[in-house]
Amino acid sequence: MPNTYTIKRVSKDANNIWKTVKPLAISEYPWNNFPYKPETETRICYTDVFLRLRFDTAEENIRAIYTKPNSPVCTDSCVEFFVNADPENSADYVNFEVNPIGTMLAGIGEGRHGRTRIEGEAFGMVSIEPFIDSPAWGVELTIPFAFLEIFYGKKTFGSGRVMKGNLYKCGDRTKRPHYGCWSRVGCQAPDFHRPEYFGDLLFE
Repeated sequence: MPNTYTIKRVSKDANNIWKTVKPLAISEYPWNNFPYKPETETRICYTDVFLRLRFDTAEENIRAIYTKPNSPVCTDSCVEFFVNADPENSADYVNFEVNPIGTMLAGIGEGRHGRTRIEGEAFGMVSIEPFIDSPAWGVELTIPFAFLEIFYGKKTFGSGRVMKGNLYKCGDRTKRPHYGCWSRVGCQAPDFHRPEYFGDLLFE
């Protein structure tokens, strides 16, 4: 059975919204040859016009090398959100990958190969707010529904909609490489581009 998370609806003007949003833990570390398991959790909520995420991770020895958009930030300390916003009609999913200084890589496609990098105006629609309080760090992402509609067409993002997705914590070239996920990935080697293991994201 896939993991399931209910995305809470919030007011756009609410203060301290994250205190009211239930966390989900990125606590699955399926690959035993990477024993480091930094505690990481994510909160997801939505308003009339935005999907919002907050990642918090207690990672040691933070690595943040890349500053140019669409650089390979998965080799830095990194948090990731992969989502298919319309699984009933599309096999495409978007990958958002962000390092501790807010550098993001984003792409879309059906799998690891043949992906299209998201650039230009669409890329700029996503708001990124990183924060570092060593050894902890995190990031907030604000994704307009208008961004998702560029790739999935006009949709109603509200109560009853179901998206498919997964959330990850990684760091390929950090001092202690690690590969964690929310919905467990069932392959022998680390591979986050496995939509068959995506969980259900339900709009409240």
